[in-house]
Amino acid sequence: MKHEKGFRGVFTSDLLPKKMRQFENGIINLDIATGPGTHWVCYYNDPKNNFVEYFDPFGDYVYKILPNIKRYLLSSGKKKSDTTQAFLQHPASVKCGYFCMKYISERNKDSKTAEKSEDFTIEYARPFSFKQIALQSFSMYVSWENIKDEQFSYYDGSQWLNLSIPDGNYTIKGLNRYMVKFFGNDPPILFGIIEERQRTAIKLKDQYKIDLTKTKNLHKLLGFEPKVYAEPEQIGKYIADLSGGNDNIYIHCDIIEGAYINGFNSSDVIYSFTNSNRPGSQIIKSFDKPLFFPVRMDSVYRIRMRITNHRNELIPLNKQEVQYNFITL
Repeated sequence: MKHEKGFRGVFTSDLLPKKMRQFENGIINLDIATGPGTHWVCYYNDPKNNFVEYFDPFGDYVYKILPNIKRYLLSSGKKKSDTTQAFLQHPASVKCGYFCMKYISERNKDSKTAEKSEDFTIEYARPFSFKQIALQSFSMYVSWENIKDEQFSYYDGSQWLNLSIPDGNYTIKGLNRYMVKFFGNDPPILFGIIEERQRTAIKLKDQYKIDLTKTKNLHKLLGFEPKVYAEPEQIGKYIADLSGGNDNIYIHCDIIEGAYINGFNSSDVIYSFTNSNRPGSQIIKSFDKPLFFPVRMDSVYRIRMRITNHRNELIPLNKQEVQYNFITL
């Protein structure tokens, strides 16, 4: 572990350093120095985050965070810590130290090789045995982008210019806010919604034109043909798709069977829904009567969870946290 970036050491809960460094991670035993040792946990202080990560392989179901450990996390100068609630370690397992080392190692990996929250696998040191599983609750953020590496050209009456739109998940109001930010309080280009026709509109001031022939996906999201538009107001030819195809969201669990899409094709979809949350908000769902599905194998060593759209494409969540809680029988 000494070769891991930011690794400060292995400590007991009563012999922690006085102050946490700006970039630091380490492993803590919940016992005191004179004790035989009990359970291992770890922490990770990423200077890019406004919280310190606290990882317990048992989640928050067995051990609550000790006061002196909490004080040490706060010594980082950050006002909160983020506690992992996922249940990763089998109750009979003694592999907590391994899970802690694995957590730090994975966090230190380059982001391109680290697992994504929209597609990750949980591995267990010892297998679970159960016949059925149900999704009791889950949470995720509307953190995907519908506009990425996008720009269009416009004519201001004397010359053609380019306008780049920052990556993000935009509504029509969001696009108009950016037009105001770019042009000022009275922008020459604005977008609108024709609700009864499920179309969008583009409004231009006199002498202005907009060129959508070289956009990446913007014309498709707005429902327009890739053309140059010069009329004061024009309506898209096609139904707008501002979600970029991510209206319907499917949660996959690879150990289940017996789920169906549209009543026909068998799949591993444990839950699906239509998103109505605004960009940046958190989706939280819980079920009073969870639906149980049969498990495909006798012993479960790992579970892979994926989040896709109706085209079975992964929805990029940009490293935002996803939490699942299951019930097994």
